[in-house]
Amino acid sequence: MKRCRVEISGLVQGVGFRPFIYRTAETYNVTGFVRNTLQGVTIEAEANQTNLDRFLESIRKHPPTAARVESVMLFDIATKNDSGFQIEQSDNSGASKAVMPKDRSPCSPCITELFDPKNRRYLYPFITCNECGPRFTIAEALPFDRTHTTMKLFQLCEECRVEYHDPSNRRFHAQTISCRNCGPQLALCKKAKLTQHQHACAIAEAASIVKQGGLIAVKGVGGYQLVCSALASTSIARIRRYKERRLKPFAVMAPSIADAAMLCHISPSESELLSSPVAPVVLLYITDTFQVHRTICPAVAPGLLTMCVMLPSSPLHHLLLSATQEWLVVTSANRGGEPMFTQDSEAMANLSEVVDGILSHDRIIAHLADDSVVRDAGGQTIVMRHARGLAPTEIRTSQGNSFYGAIGFGGHTMSAFALATADRLVLCQHIGDLGSQRARDVFLQELKSLEKIYAMDRHPNIICRDAHPTYNSTALAEERSKSTRSVYHHEAHLASLIAERHVVERSLGVVCDGTGLGRNNTIWGGEFFLIEKNTCKRIGSLLPFRLPGGERAINEPRRSALGMLYETYGDKAASTPFALREFTDTERTLLISALKQDINAPYTTSLGRLFDGLSALLGLCSISDYEAQAPMALEVLAKQTQPQSSRPIVWTQDTSGFWQWDWRNLVSAACEAYASAEKRHIFSTAFHATIVQAVYELAQQFEVTKVLLTGGVFQNAVLVKNFQTCFDAAGISLVTHQVVPPGDGGLALGQVAAVHKKARPTCA
Repeated sequence: MKRCRVEISGLVQGVGFRPFIYRTAETYNVTGFVRNTLQGVTIEAEANQTNLDRFLESIRKHPPTAARVESVMLFDIATKNDSGFQIEQSDNSGASKAVMPKDRSPCSPCITELFDPKNRRYLYPFITCNECGPRFTIAEALPFDRTHTTMKLFQLCEECRVEYHDPSNRRFHAQTISCRNCGPQLALCKKAKLTQHQHACAIAEAASIVKQGGLIAVKGVGGYQLVCSALASTSIARIRRYKERRLKPFAVMAPSIADAAMLCHISPSESELLSSPVAPVVLLYITDTFQVHRTICPAVAPGLLTMCVMLPSSPLHHLLLSATQEWLVVTSANRGGEPMFTQDSEAMANLSEVVDGILSHDRIIAHLADDSVVRDAGGQTIVMRHARGLAPTEIRTSQGNSFYGAIGFGGHTMSAFALATADRLVLCQHIGDLGSQRARDVFLQELKSLEKIYAMDRHPNIICRDAHPTYNSTALAEERSKSTRSVYHHEAHLASLIAERHVVERSLGVVCDGTGLGRNNTIWGGEFFLIEKNTCKRIGSLLPFRLPGGERAINEPRRSALGMLYETYGDKAASTPFALREFTDTERTLLISALKQDINAPYTTSLGRLFDGLSALLGLCSISDYEAQAPMALEVLAKQTQPQSSRPIVWTQDTSGFWQWDWRNLVSAACEAYASAEKRHIFSTAFHATIVQAVYELAQQFEVTKVLLTGGVFQNAVLVKNFQTCFDAAGISLVTHQVVPPGDGGLALGQVAAVHKKARPTCA
């Protein structure tokens, strides 16, 4: 007989790992114990050599589906002649290195039980097991045990207790186990008055409101949501007024993938995203507008070009869909840009006069988590909002604790923070834009909570922030510490990708987005970096152009277009058909004067603003109602058109060796394409191809075989797919984000990676 101690790190808590170890030990006649620790899972296993080897091999090769084993360390110890195998109480000592489990949508066996009249959890809206259910959103500490979650308030009934201790049961040692007798309870409130307590009655009443065209608020897994029928135009209009969201599409919840396929093109990889345990919102292209009108009203997604679709993400959502038998609009119940409401008192105070009913429950939400938003680009997932089911993302590093304690405060929009723990970088969930005091308060509350969970509060902190001096995230960072480390915006984007994908080879970094402060105190957004050894040098950019009105150009693509016209034609820009069409005489005179005299007309190299300007020149979007509306319009045209050849590429090089892509030949082509829908489609497709070709030529110039793409522009699925096709054919390896958002939601991760020169190359 031999005995060993096995220390396992990775995602091994909240995923049924200890029950798996227990059953595996029984299979191979192994005695000993397993316990959760702050480092992961520790096992002591005793058996003959053959059975011990089989036991360890099974752990390595066949862990639970949701688990992720990062390392297995073995230590020979003295035998103890145990009589059996036990799941022991967790060990809370030592440094915190355990991985936080993520929320998972209901698994198939739980859904089967949910709708089985013979099952004791029939129609129980909080059904979970070892495979599914809330995790991060209810966690208060690690290790992930019931006593460390908000489920600790619910004492198990005798039936649940028997299941919990039964090795043959699906809920053996399931920390979230409960039933209608001992678990959370639903309540439906109308005008701040509690009217229903029983699960079935509350759901039936809520469904009745929805079927009659009304609007309800629902306490979801990570916060309150607004829910109505996708055919209820009046309620949709109410949501738009409340959220001040004039045109931006809403997410719709479909009963099944088959139903979603009646409205949208769904590839196999998109189907996989929809049905994954994350249950994200997936951005899809609409296929049949007539069918859309019969299923949802046009007000859900004005323009009917793309649609945000999701499947039920919790048992409660399954029950609502079943009871209403309708597609549902599901959107966060906060006002635009703010964090979700998680407190019942918040929801009651803010929503009672907005909705016709509030469907709530008494399970406390420990961490807010909006719905994650993703899209597919030829099998490559693009994360647009990093939230429920994805967060927190933990990236293991090889740096030890050399930058333990770093905190990244991220950017102003799509805010999220990041932490550097003993052996990994942690990117938290999307919180919201930091334009409101409530958003800033929630940001700091969530930061304090996760610092405690990851034991960051025991170590001195290195505070990292964006180099832009007026970002609200910068102000928050400077309130935290008088000594902060500023990281330039686009270097943080690149650092986040290098850290996520562990890039070490010589490569070309392409960082493209809307705006961000560069090292020369101008607005960057179309930047090229050569990465080799321990250096990261900016070797190129787009040809700069001015943005009349400065930040106003972010919401008015017509201003970017005017700046591009001025860079191309000089004073003649004022007399172009576009300028005459889009601006009044007074506006035109003032803006051209500002461009001439360099008054509030900063230079930019932004590819995002180039997208904006071309979209305006084509007549697609002159004033944006929501972020990326103008580029999205261009992308949709490119998606609908057959592939086109790129426009001629013009690269120039100055005496210092710095390269610039001269895009000005695109301006006249866009002005000409304005004349017809067919020309607009062809131009947009050719423009996407031109970007790819321009990057390809620069990669050839520097003889690199690996290209990194990051920044908000690369949320464009058509563009990323074109890059994949071109670079695969050329034998160039393309590196994109997998879990971290390419947009500003990933900035914080790059900031903490950048504070230690060994974590990424040093930019110059």
